[in-house]
Order: sequence, then C-alpha cells, then structure tokens
Amino acid sequence: MKVEEFFSYHKLLIHMFCFSVSDVLDDRHLLQLAKRIAADWDQLAKLLSVAAEEISELLSSEGHSYQGAFRMLYEWREASADLKTSHESLVAALRQLGHSDAVELILS
Repeated sequence: MKVEEFFSYHKLLIHMFCFSVSDVLDDRHLLQLAKRIAADWDQLAKLLSVAAEEISELLSSEGHSYQGAFRMLYEWREASADLKTSHESLVAALRQLGHSDAVELILS
C-alpha cells in the first residue's frame, strides 16, 4: 500500500466513524463534487446503484450538467440508509472512475 493510500484510507475511517454521509456531504460539498463529476455523473450513478429510470430521467432533463450531477447526488444521499456503506461506496466509485480529486474533496 502506498503512503498516500494509507493516509487516505485512515482519513476515510475517521470520517466514517465520526460523521454521517449527510454531515460530510452537505449540500455545499455535493455542489463542489457535482461540478467535478458533471461529465460522467451517469456512470457514477450506475456504480452507486441508482435506478436506471432515475438516471434516464435526469439525463433527459439535465443532461451532463453539474445540476444533473447535483440532483443525482442529493437524491442518492437522501435515499442512503446505511451511511457507512454509502460513504465507502461513493469513495470506491469515484476512485474507479479516476476522480481522485473528488475523493480528496470528500476526505478533506
């Protein structure tokens, strides 16, 4: 494990045990995150298991805009029952898509 991964992992653990997803990802953070992932928010939505119908509806109304990304993230956050698993899923999905900058936003 690289040093950066080690520290990122420990930051994640601290956040998971000290904060809920809604605490860490308040609307301000969601907006910042949405602006970073706007081009491929639909791919992130799929990785987060957002229903295909919801993705399709958002794509038709918002396209690949940060507004669409924000709405998807907001609805995903509000529907998340298990906050710890949701936070882990979001970080893992962002990493899978190559959005290390967005991961740092969440963990900072």
